[in-house]
Amino acid sequence: MDVKVWGFLLVGLLIGALVGYGLAPKGMSQEDYNALQGQVKELQGKVGQYESQISDLKGKVSDYEKQLGELKGKVYTVNIAYKEGIGYYLVDRDGRALYYFAKDVPNSGESACYGDCAQKWPVFYEEELNLPPGLNKDDFSVITRDDGSKQLTYKGWPLYYFFKDEKAGDTNGEGVKGVWFVMKPDYTLMIAYKDGIGTYFVDPKGMALYYFAKDVNGTSVCYGECAQKWPVFAPEEVSAPSTLDPSDFSYITREDDTKQLAYKGWPLYYFFKDEKAGDTNGEDVKHVWYVMRDYDVMIAYQPSVGTYLVDDMGMTLYYFVKDSNGTSVCYGECAQKWPVFYRENPVVPSVIANDFGEITRDDGSKQTTFRGYPLYYFFKDGKRGDINGQGVKNVWFVVNPFNFP
Repeated sequence: MDVKVWGFLLVGLLIGALVGYGLAPKGMSQEDYNALQGQVKELQGKVGQYESQISDLKGKVSDYEKQLGELKGKVYTVNIAYKEGIGYYLVDRDGRALYYFAKDVPNSGESACYGDCAQKWPVFYEEELNLPPGLNKDDFSVITRDDGSKQLTYKGWPLYYFFKDEKAGDTNGEGVKGVWFVMKPDYTLMIAYKDGIGTYFVDPKGMALYYFAKDVNGTSVCYGECAQKWPVFAPEEVSAPSTLDPSDFSYITREDDTKQLAYKGWPLYYFFKDEKAGDTNGEDVKHVWYVMRDYDVMIAYQPSVGTYLVDDMGMTLYYFVKDSNGTSVCYGECAQKWPVFYRENPVVPSVIANDFGEITRDDGSKQTTFRGYPLYYFFKDGKRGDINGQGVKNVWFVVNPFNFP
């Protein structure tokens, strides 16, 4: 209330007190005295109004305090954000991105990130969770780290920050070293890591996904007893790390009209002997089953040639008998018909991980080698699974990784 108003009120109250005792100020006429009495009564009425207004204001303040308490209760300690190119992902109360580490094993109760790693990827922990619609408290749990501190997990995966994220909306940790990714609330396919294998695809529970070398043509040939041991992977939708191109995923229709998810045309499977997250017991089974990765070179199989090397899209790779270890003699017209194959540091199945290198050709371009021998495509191979270059002039052959050179 204005200070002047309070001053008038106090004066009025004082005069009113004098009037109440029948005392009038000296030198005041009866007429002035009567007028003053009227003013006092008017002021007293206003005081009553102000007291009523003050009471109303106190009620409103109380309501606002109650609403503020309710709003504080609605501050989500874990929330969902959206970013173009990434999709929906988890954030903390301030909008900072939360990540998972491919080297962690979900539901193991442990984190693989300590020391310098933990400096760059601080752990995330909230004692009390307040979640928005779309997140379920049952999906969150707590692990105790080696130093006794707590860390929150989502669907078994420990959650982290990234030290280079400075503000809400930053996702600078996405794809770092191929093993750090924002945590999405709806992953159906994730990337895990295992020593001796590297990164590979898993479902949200950390169960390994495989490809079948005999599926080189882009359809599944695994039925009956095979399908019992190698169950198909068929999520209703695809939600994967942003480092994977969504267009590389598709669905095939199996002979029983069920669907199966494929990556770059390779149908995906589980293995019945994998019992828990981190198991990769299907790797290299019968030289035709391998965990699925974002490969550059893969192992395929056809009855007429056995196992052989292909690129990630199933296109056949060849070697030239006239080449020698570390040297290509295919140039000019030869190179027109047999284009060179090159991928820098190619991602390959674990059983042949140490067999690749590269050479520099006469024109300065690079070419990938397998056990020293340069690799080529054949210009007459038009689609995945074609092996039209096999045996050409008795000097061009597919590369059998288990019997080469």
